[in-house]
Amino acid sequence: MSILQSRLSPEIDKYQPIEQAGFRSGFSTTDHIQVLQQVMEKYKEFNRPLYIAFIDYAKAFDTISQNAIWEAIKKYHINQNYIRVLKNIYEGSVSQVKLETRGLDIPICRGVRQGDPLSPKLFIMVLQYIFDNLNWQLDGIRVNQDQLTHLRFADDFVLFAETSKRLEKNDKYSKR
Repeated sequence: MSILQSRLSPEIDKYQPIEQAGFRSGFSTTDHIQVLQQVMEKYKEFNRPLYIAFIDYAKAFDTISQNAIWEAIKKYHINQNYIRVLKNIYEGSVSQVKLETRGLDIPICRGVRQGDPLSPKLFIMVLQYIFDNLNWQLDGIRVNQDQLTHLRFADDFVLFAETSKRLEKNDKYSKR
């Protein structure tokens, strides 16, 4: 699977925004921690209100639709040969429960494969696909001349706002 991962990773990373630091070469949680510290220091220095929400989606990797994987791959123009290989891996996957003498196969239709090195990349690709299709209208905060609405590390989010009402609105958008 590492050959497939090495070929797909750059393709998937092309479509990731700078706000997503999870599972990407050259990005780390340290980057986001520094941004967070600087934002907090500047807002405190200028005596401006700052509201921050930390969100962690429980079992996010287990709950994404495998159909969303195929839709995201199609949207981001991933090579058809890779799609065929991935579909062969995912389609027909089963979990087996053994009851005394016989086993019961249960089809797996949700989530990315546990332990697969490509799974985190597929997850953030699907997450970006979802974000691209949402009417993601967050207000965020001003950092220099840029608008900073959120930071992401895989399925963890930090939302920013200058009022509690805006933060509440942003939180509602993020949970759609």
